[in-house]
Order: sequence, then structure tokens, then C-alpha cells
Amino acid sequence: MGLVMQAKDSRIALVTQVIKQVKQIKLGALQNLFQRKVDEQRFQELEKYKAVAFLNACMYVRTSSSVYLSTRPFYNQVLDAVSLRLDLARLPEGDATMLGGTGVALSGGQKSRVALARAVYARHEVVVLDDPLAAVDAKVRSHLINHVLGPQGILKDSLRIFTTSSQALMSYSDALYVISNRSLSLTERPPRVHQDVTEPDHGNTSEESESISKPSKPLINYGSIKSNSPISATAPEPDIDLESAPLLPPTTKTSPSTDFGGAPVRFDAYMRFLKLAKHGGWIIVLITAGASKLLDILAVFFLKLSSDEFERQGHSFKLAYYSACALLGGVLSAIFVLVAYYICVIPASRSIHGELTQGILEAKFSFFDTVNLGQILNRFTNDINKVDSSVSAGFISLVALCVTASASILVIVAATPLSILYLVPIGGVYFAIQSYYLHACRQLRRLETLARGPILNIANEIRVGAPVIMTFDQTASFKEQSRNVIDDHIRLLSSIIQLLSAILLLWLQTPASTLGLVMNYLIQITSQFNTFVQMRATLEADMTSVERIWSYAANTPESQPDDEAVPSPSWPQNPTITFNNYSASYKAGDIPCLRGLTFTISAGEHVAVVGRTGAGKSSLVLALLRALEHDSSRGGSITIDEVYISRVNLTDLRKRITLLPQEPAIFSGTVRDNLDLEGTRTDEQLREALDVCKVRQIFNIQPDQDPLNYRISDSGKNLSGGQIQILALARAILAKNKIVVLDEATAAMDASTSAVIHNVIQHRFRSHTVITITHHIESALQHDKVLVMHDGRVAHYAAPGELLKDKNSILSKLVADAKIKRFS
Repeated sequence: MGLVMQAKDSRIALVTQVIKQVKQIKLGALQNLFQRKVDEQRFQELEKYKAVAFLNACMYVRTSSSVYLSTRPFYNQVLDAVSLRLDLARLPEGDATMLGGTGVALSGGQKSRVALARAVYARHEVVVLDDPLAAVDAKVRSHLINHVLGPQGILKDSLRIFTTSSQALMSYSDALYVISNRSLSLTERPPRVHQDVTEPDHGNTSEESESISKPSKPLINYGSIKSNSPISATAPEPDIDLESAPLLPPTTKTSPSTDFGGAPVRFDAYMRFLKLAKHGGWIIVLITAGASKLLDILAVFFLKLSSDEFERQGHSFKLAYYSACALLGGVLSAIFVLVAYYICVIPASRSIHGELTQGILEAKFSFFDTVNLGQILNRFTNDINKVDSSVSAGFISLVALCVTASASILVIVAATPLSILYLVPIGGVYFAIQSYYLHACRQLRRLETLARGPILNIANEIRVGAPVIMTFDQTASFKEQSRNVIDDHIRLLSSIIQLLSAILLLWLQTPASTLGLVMNYLIQITSQFNTFVQMRATLEADMTSVERIWSYAANTPESQPDDEAVPSPSWPQNPTITFNNYSASYKAGDIPCLRGLTFTISAGEHVAVVGRTGAGKSSLVLALLRALEHDSSRGGSITIDEVYISRVNLTDLRKRITLLPQEPAIFSGTVRDNLDLEGTRTDEQLREALDVCKVRQIFNIQPDQDPLNYRISDSGKNLSGGQIQILALARAILAKNKIVVLDEATAAMDASTSAVIHNVIQHRFRSHTVITITHHIESALQHDKVLVMHDGRVAHYAAPGELLKDKNSILSKLVADAKIKRFS
């Protein structure tokens, strides 16, 4: 592109976001992710620095302490600078709380500050930040500019390069660049906006505002971490009321896991697997295997008769019978395998996979707070592979082996009845050894499957957080522990059986033909005993995978369809939403994140939901979608069009509400594939929605190109955040639902693209009920009403003008924090 940008050390360079070009630059490229060189001069200038700290727009977090190298006293200073002390104090295990591979225990603003803290803590000379203020409110934004990003901030001695749409941050830049039409140009910065974190206190609208207005009191164990010492797993004792503070789903120190257990596989687990076959399937398989083995015995018997005839007559016609039996036995063996797979194994495998898929998709949201992605992937990959291969093959092989061993024993006993005297005790020794081997093998297999889950989870974290890991030079190698499987051929027992049989046969002066027949099966039975012991142990070890799958398949579903009513196709005709003393938590038994909500949104009203970070705004949306645990002990309800949503079929409820989240789901394929997921819309309807959202202009699609055929890569990697939101908006238009919810949909978006979305919402959805979760106070004031959330409760709810009449209202304070002069 031939772009040239200059930025001197200890100065700020900002690039205001223009949605069509900013993602093409990929500032993450400063840590070896450039697809192309932006410019050789710029690259050589940055090359002299030892390291680059990078903050991506996509946050990557693991635990609240593992995102830093928490062995330096600087850790405490960083927590103050990014105002994370109080947030960490609210978590169950403090800074040692597991956040999961996707950071599900954090709000968007908290994720943003954790990622910013990681970049600050690296103490690099060059810091590249991709819109670090997009997900925070005005008060937090002011604090971060003064304590981190501004000329007096903790990064004042570093070269800071930003992408941003914040006028306040632009005003502090030493050089302001604008990207337009794939070219970079230097422009004038706006007048400096004064950011004063010591501005008059408006009554401390939340604990967070208090933590921002003045330095937090040092918490126990924070800032006093000795070199090479582990972080205490004990939560700090902050000077706050934890009963009222936490609004996020608390995580446990260790998530409940069904990956490991020492008990043997229960007998009913085997029976349950066998019952998944078609009716009478295993009986047919057993009969087929028995017939095949019978023909094999007859073939050997005819061979014995043929040997006797050769001794007496010099020739024998029994060889023809031998050949026929051997041929038919081989055919029946093939039929046995085919029948076993067709009527037993494949139906069982399909059923188990279906149960797992249903259990995961219908699980409650709280399930995903305690189970990481690696564990789920482990079920769908390693465990399902075990079911399809070793478990299925193990059952078939065990049936064939049992039939073969039984036949061998019958032949040996029929020929030499006294052999029963040593076969029984030695068989007992085999099974005694099997019980010991079985326990060790089962434990090793469970250890192996337990270790695989974290590996898959780490692999996913590396995939998501690769830019961050590479930037901070944290490419630590993960050692995969290998365990040797017990392999005991029990050769001594095999030799004893064959030796005793040979002595017995010679002592009885058995005919040569009978001797050959018995020795043939003696050799087989010793091998079959060995194989049976190993196969039985391997099958039980593999059956732990089936039990692990069933443990997830048994998840408590979000809803009981049989107890819910399917609404009429026209519901809701009158999209009025009423919360009546509604309380909920993220998981049953947890502290409520929503408390006694009571308000009504009339049909066709556009309502903005505002509040400090962690006030419960996004939780309100989850409650509307029935994704939270309703606290029935406190009563309360939510109704839409005078229908209790708790009585509506969950799938139908969510189909009738359109949600535009901050990070919409985008799939690889074409624009058509992403807009019409069910294939029910015509091309004309799709193009109309794209025209309304100005997709052709925003995506820079040429007039001779069809926007429906525009290719989208995996997870929309070739699209900017704004372009993804535009596609989600077009999808919302096609849904034609009467209730539309926007959860920070325009948080990290440039002004022009944000204006397109607001224009579509105001005109296309004017008659719809619209709920907008936002940190942009000026945008919130343009709605019919404003709902102010505070500590999971409704603080105020009225028209903006009415709320602003009270200078002490939370909304008035938010307007003052945002420096909106025409409303203050």
C-alpha cells in the first residue's frame, strides 16, 4: 500500500478507525503477523526496539494473574493504573481465579482492562493498542487516559501507537493519522479534552467509580509477591461487601470434572451400550459367530478323519468336506463382521454422538462457565473416536473371541476329558491376573484422557491468543506426559498349559490324529487366554470414554419442551416487555446478579440500558433470553405480550428475539450463506437488506460484483469488526422480529459505520421494541427511555429529559463523566 508513518519515541501516534481500511493494516503485524510490509522504513525504525507490547481487539485471557509475569512489584502499580483491584477482589479466588479459555467470567470492559494491563506490565518500549477504550464507560475511560495512556500515564516513557475513535484520546496525540482509501495521511488533532480523575465526586455511583476516583487501599497479597513464589490461591479480604458487589458468575477453584475416576466401569454401562443396537442385533451376531466357528471345527474334524483314512487306505474324500467347511466358515466370518457393524456398532455410535450433541447444545449456560472448551473438544474428538473404533471393534472381537475360546475348550475336553483338571485352575490364574491388569490399565487410560482435555484447551488458547503469545515472547513448550501401557504376554502360563497337555496326551497314548487336533486347539487356547485378558482390559479402559460422553449427555437441559407451550406464529403481536420483581443468577445457588427488576418497555419503544461496568446490563439481556437461573424463591417474572416467557418453548422464544451482540457469529462461505442460514430467503430479499445496510459501500464491492457472492474466510478473519456488525444487522432485518436487542453492537466502531447502524435502527426498526446496551451516553440520550442499572438493580427508568432534571441522578453523573456539554 506504500503507507508511511513516523512516530518518535515517548510520543503518541493515533490512527482513527475507518472501518473499510483499519483491519487491512492489522496492527498486530508489528509482532510478526504482517501479511505484507507496511513500509520498510517504518519496519527498520521499530526493529531497533527490543520488544513490542500489543493489545488486540480480541481479548485473550486465562487466569487473572497468568496474564502477567506476576513476580514483580510493578504488578501492584499496574492494577491501580488500570483500576482492576476491586474487580479482582470480587472474584472468588482473587487474581488466581480461573477465567477459562474464553474469559466467560468477565464483562467486556473487564476483559479490555485485563488485556491492557498485560500490555502495560510487559514494560516494552513500543506499545501497539487496538482501540483500548472501546468497551469501557466514560469514567473508566477518563481514568485510563490519565493513568495509563496519556502524557502522565504509566506508559509515558513508551512509544504508544493506537487505533481509536475516542476524541479525548486523539486530543492527547502528538501525531494523528487517518486511513482513507488505503492511504495514510497526517491530520490535525482535535482540541485537547481535559481529563480529570480528581473531578468532584458525584456520590460514588458505584464501587467502581470510587476505585477510580482515588487509589485503592492495597489488598492482601497484592504487590508483595516475591520472586519465583506462587500467587496465593486465597482470595484477598477487600474492604467491600461481597454480598452486594459481585455481578458476574463466580467461578470455582476447580471446575467439576468427570474426566477421572477410580471406580470400574459399571455393568449397566455395558448393557446400555449393547441395547443401543437394533432389536436382537447382538443375538444375530452371536449366532453368526457360532455358526462360523462350528464350520471351522467341522473343517478341522474332517481333516482329522482324512488323516485316519490316509493311514488305512492311502487316500481320502474327506478333503472335499474340509475345503467346503473352510470356505463357508470364511464367508460366515465376513458376514459376522458386516452384520455386527451394520445392526449393532453403527446404530450405537450414532446414538451416542447424538446424545452428546444434544446434551451440549441444550446445556445450561452455567455449564460452560465450569467446563472449558478443551474438555468439550476432547469428548467430540478423542472419546467419539474411541467409540467409533476401539470400543466398537472391542465388542465385536470379544464376541468372536468368546465363541472361539468356548469352542476350543469344548474340543479339548471332548478329546481329553482329564484336561479339565488343569484348565480350570489355570484359567482362574488368568482371570486373577486380569483383575490386577485391568485396574492399572483403566487408571492409565483415564489419566491419558484426563491429560488430553487440557492439551486441546491449550491448543485452542494458542490459536485464539497467538498474537498475544508471540508478542510477549511466551511461546512456552507444553510437555505431554507419556504413559507406557502394560503389556504382559504371560508367556510362562502359556508354556505351562502346553506342557501339561502334551504330558497328558502322551501318557494316555492318544492317536496321532487326535493328538494333532488337540495340540492345535491347545496352542489356540493359550493364545486366546492371553488375548482375552488384554482385550477385556482394553475394552474396559476404552469404555471410560463412553461413560465420559454419557456424563455430558446427562446435562440438565435449559428447558423441558414437554412443559412449555409453542406460541402462535404471530406472537408477540404487541411486543411489550414487563419485568416484575425479577431476580436471577448465573447458576443455581449463586449470589443473584439481577435483583428485583421491575419495569415495563412498551411496544415500539426504544430503550437504552446504561450503567457502570459490571452493573448487570448484559445480564438483563441474558434474562430476557432465559439464559440465567431464575430465583423462584423470590418470585418475579418476565412477560412478553402478557405471556410468561418461562412457559414459552425456549427455542421459539429465542427465535422471536433478534440479538446483535458485540461479537456476532460469522461463518466461512459467502455473504448469502451468512444471511440466509436456513435457505428460505430469495435473492431479492437478501439484496434489499444489504442495500439498506450499505454493504456494497462499506465492503468496497465493485458495481459489477454481486455482494451475495462475497467470500468470507473462517470466522470472518478477512472482515473488520464493523463489517461483521453490518452483516449481523442485515441478518436482523431479514429475521423481521418485533423485539431487537443490541449489546454494545457499536462499541468498537468508527463514526460513519456507527451512524449507518443507528440510522437503520431508527428508521427500519422504528415500530419495533428495541433494547440497546451501550456505554455511549450521547447515543443513549437519543432513545425514548433510559434504563439505568446499578449493582444488578434498576436505579432509574424514565425519559432522558426527565432523568436529567435531577442533577444527582446516576444518568446526570454519567453525562458529566462523558463531558457532554449540551446535556450537562
